[in-house]
Amino acid sequence: MKNKLYKTSEFAALCGVTKHTLYHYDEIGLLCPKVVADNGYRFYTIEQYEKFLLISTFKMLGTPLGEIQSYFEKQDAEYFLHILKNKLIDVNKEHKRLEKAYHLLSDTISTINSLENVKMGKINIMDCEEEYFIATPALPPAECTDDSDVIKRLGEHLQYCNNLDYVTTTLGGDVIIYHDILQGNYSVSFYISKAYKKTSDSRLHIKPKGKYAVLYYNGSYNSINNVYRSLKEHCDKMGFVVAGNIYQEDFCSNQSSDGCVMKISMQIM
Repeated sequence: MKNKLYKTSEFAALCGVTKHTLYHYDEIGLLCPKVVADNGYRFYTIEQYEKFLLISTFKMLGTPLGEIQSYFEKQDAEYFLHILKNKLIDVNKEHKRLEKAYHLLSDTISTINSLENVKMGKINIMDCEEEYFIATPALPPAECTDDSDVIKRLGEHLQYCNNLDYVTTTLGGDVIIYHDILQGNYSVSFYISKAYKKTSDSRLHIKPKGKYAVLYYNGSYNSINNVYRSLKEHCDKMGFVVAGNIYQEDFCSNQSSDGCVMKISMQIM
């Protein structure tokens, strides 16, 4: 097979292109036949398939044919290696972009499906797996002179998350920490956005695996503290003890007049 000569039609079929593509590559000197017989028939070798794959990869990355041709014409191994390394960086960036898009679409589909059967306001006791968030400390209430301070800090958090490959959505949420809950204080301690994997990011926050009281709330943010308080009181009556933080996550949904439903989870034992 290695020494076999392929007719233009055979090599085109091997590469998954038309004969006209190979004719064009030959005309511009990008990929010429290894052998041209006296009768004009063109023949290619299997070794040329690797070069074709490189050309196809460059094209996929949006590289013009003329530029690709110059890469091969240089006949400089060090220069060509430099080009390949730069293209690999481009491929890696595109891979991360598509991976982020995949998780965004997958998570959105999963959320919409899960909300179809949710009863708003009903508290469910659930065993939840470990989850990952990027968290930004909220300003202490004493440092907030007006709403603009809160908006500025939240904006900084969202901008930070938008630049990360592993955060799939700009929609976020809040964390109310364990010690504040015990004191009846439901002020936000962190703004969070979900990450689809564990990372070494300095802002990584891990929501522990464990038992949670979970409810979905469709209403105003102005009354959210009352919802937190009611959730804790309900768990107290059921004999559960607060074991960790409250996590509030925002979800897009056509179930809400303002387009957003909040998922509230409190760790218990």
